[in-house]
Amino acid sequence: MNTLTARHGWNWIKQGFAIFRMHPGQFSLLFSTYLVILIALAFIPFLGSFLQAFFAPIFSMIFMIACAQIERKGELNPLQLRASFDPPVGKRIFTLGAIYVAIGLFLSLAVMFVFSSLGNVLMGELLKGGPAVKTTAQQDIGVLITMLTFFLIFMPPLWYAAPLIVWQKMPVFQAMFYSFFAVFRAIRAFIVYFLGWMLVGVLCPVFISGLLATVVGKSFAMVLLFLMTIFMSILLYCSFYPTYIDVFGKPDLPHTPHTPFG
Repeated sequence: MNTLTARHGWNWIKQGFAIFRMHPGQFSLLFSTYLVILIALAFIPFLGSFLQAFFAPIFSMIFMIACAQIERKGELNPLQLRASFDPPVGKRIFTLGAIYVAIGLFLSLAVMFVFSSLGNVLMGELLKGGPAVKTTAQQDIGVLITMLTFFLIFMPPLWYAAPLIVWQKMPVFQAMFYSFFAVFRAIRAFIVYFLGWMLVGVLCPVFISGLLATVVGKSFAMVLLFLMTIFMSILLYCSFYPTYIDVFGKPDLPHTPHTPFG
């Protein structure tokens, strides 16, 4: 594992944009497919959100494989995507998805507990899905702190877990162990990386759409904000790959017949 400086965090964002520019059509199609799947899963009562969590590490890994292929060969080969998940990798990545579901369930329960303990709402009412309750500032802050705490606890062991399972052929918990220490060795770079995305991916689009809302109208600004959010999400996924190669180096891709995608 390589030791990184804070400057690498901003370089990851720039490298993600550079990778996207190599083949924007394929990346956009890949992300759009995933977005349609997420929307479809959202219509499944109760289980939908947990299925979304289950597929999250699988899709992020598919996107990283796509980045590796396009950076190296200029296009995406779907046969390499399939070959990358050959046994025992496929079973391990599904196990990682199940861990995501368990964390998501735990987070949901923690959020409901905080919400109920800071207001006059019983946990039983929240679990039954009762009528919407007006939240207080104290409840909003409590939920935000809970979600941030979960992120700080679970981000390090999960960040590199999927690529270490697929590219380094590690068992699930060994991959989480190595991921944890890899993130902390590069903690300054990750701080810059997340702050950079807060600026570029959140604050800038909101500021631009807010400015346009006063000029061309709120409806157009909301449509533009939605499109910018989609674009920034694709760039975010493209930037995952540089965070890996700067720490672990470029992966070995499986040799497969040439079958271009899209």
